[in-house]
This record gives sequence, C-alpha cells and structure tokens, in this order.
Amino acid sequence: MSIGELLSFDKRDRKLVQALELDSRQSFRELGQKSGLSAESVKYRLQKWKSEGFIIRLFAEPNIQRLGLKTYRIYLRVENMTPEIEKAFETEYSTKRTVQWFAILQGEWSYIIRFTLKDENDFRKEVMHLLAEYGKYVKAKDIGISVYQSYFPITYFSGTPRESFPASNENESKGWDVIDMQILEHIYTDARAPTTLIAKDCGISPDAIQYRLKKLREKGIVPIFRAWFDRTKIGYTYYKVFFWFQYLTPKDEEAFVRYCTQNPNIVFVNRVIGNWDFEFDIDAKDAQELHRILRELQNKFGPILKDYKTNVILKDYLPNPFRTEGV
Repeated sequence: MSIGELLSFDKRDRKLVQALELDSRQSFRELGQKSGLSAESVKYRLQKWKSEGFIIRLFAEPNIQRLGLKTYRIYLRVENMTPEIEKAFETEYSTKRTVQWFAILQGEWSYIIRFTLKDENDFRKEVMHLLAEYGKYVKAKDIGISVYQSYFPITYFSGTPRESFPASNENESKGWDVIDMQILEHIYTDARAPTTLIAKDCGISPDAIQYRLKKLREKGIVPIFRAWFDRTKIGYTYYKVFFWFQYLTPKDEEAFVRYCTQNPNIVFVNRVIGNWDFEFDIDAKDAQELHRILRELQNKFGPILKDYKTNVILKDYLPNPFRTEGV
C-alpha cells in the first residue's frame, strides 16, 4: 500500500488509531464505540493494517521500575562491518532477551540498544560481551541511564487532544511473582492475547488471569496497553534528537517537558543521565518540518538550550525482555 492510500484514512480510521494507542487491549466492541465502527469493522481493519505493516505491534508497556528493573542504553558508531557481520550483529540484538528496543540509525550513531536489566553490574556484563564480540568495529560509543521517560500518542494523525503515557522515576518494586511475569511475557508480545491462551500456558483459570491483569494495572506495573505503528506508511520520518542544556532547574525542566507534551510531533521524551540531558523521538514529514519544530524549541528555550543533534531512525525492533525462555 502506498503512502497516499494510507493518508486517505477516514475520520473513523483515525479515531481507531487513537483508541488503539490509548488502550490496545480494549474489545472490538469498545474500540468500535470510540471510533464509530462496528466490532466486525474494527476486527477487519486491525487484520488489514497488520498485513500491510502499518501495525507493528500491540503490546503492554510495563513500568519496569516497579518490576525492580532499570533501563540502560548504549549508543554505537560502527565501521568496516562486512554484510555478514552486520547481519549477525543486528540479528543478535534485535532478538536478545535482555534488549527492549534496538534501533538502526543514520547520523552520528549507527545503533542504539536499550537494555532492561536489574543493575549496573548486569549492564557491565552486556557491554563487555558486546565489545568482546564486536569491539574492533566500534569507532565510538556512549551510554545513558533513563531517569524517566514518557510516550505520547500520534495525535498529529488523529487530530485529537493528547496526554502523555505515565512517566515514572519511582524505583519501588511492587509485588509480583513468576505467574505475573508469564502473563507479561504474553501481553508484551500481543496486548490482545486471549485470557484463555494465557491461562492455559500459566496453568490457572481465565478468571484468575483477569484478576491478575487488573492487579497489574492497579499496582502500576502495566499502566497502559500501547500500539506501535510504522509511521513511514503515513508519510512521516522518525527522528531521534539529543539535547544538551547550559543549565536546567527543576522549574525549567518541568516547563520543557510540558511544552513537549503539547507538541503533537514529539512522540517520546527520555530524561537521561549521560553525555546529554534529554532524548526526543520526533515524527516529521520532512527535514523542513523537523527544522521548524527544532527552531520553535530554540526560540522558546534558547537561553538554557546549549545544543542538539539529530539522527534518523531507519528501522527499530521491540524484542521481548520478559521472555521466560530464550537467549
């Protein structure tokens, strides 16, 4: 399907996209009520969008801090990889169990790998393994630790008001057990996984699964069921932007994040401890639109904004770090 055809989505299609981003585990009937479609029409559209590659995944977005985990990122610029080595590297890290996000970029960085791990010692082991296997190709590297991060629905497509998905820097681990992790393994792969299937794999009743899903939400372990779309199919390029500040008071930081929340093209904000202060994911139709968005940020926060750099995300992957089996 061409970009032009995808851009011809009607108002109900766009409402359905929005409803999926806010809660992709809703029933077909509930999604239909919010988009003005019948349950059968919703089911048909979801199947069609998946087959066309517009829907990449519908999945649960866990608050990993409440699982007693942390997010670590490593940024790599590589050179002189043969096609075979490049394929091996990308296959390993796009499927690795400890990886939650793997991106291939064009710009200053070649790759970003987001690990979900217990502590810095586990991260050190991952970095040591990577460098032992591929270190001779790494020409530059950097690391970052997430303080908090927040996702935003792609409201530039639906044209509706937006709210951020919950951002948390709370490190308190909430109560969970092995069965909860088995449930999370399913719903991270497929937010719409039937309770009967999950129950069969977990060895408990569907009612018990429903109860546990409710508790996972109440505890904030699974605050949202998200949708991940291929935005290139609606005419947008996916940019990763890094920001440095001269200084940043708590008041400045709050104003900066609030401003970003209100910008429909900014779809992800990550506050990091590392070489830079913030990372943004920005969807823009072209370089000109990206320039306009960044110029507006400079005009608003120029006195405290030191510098920024942009990269294009060519492709990204969402491995499942909550798998109970696998590499």
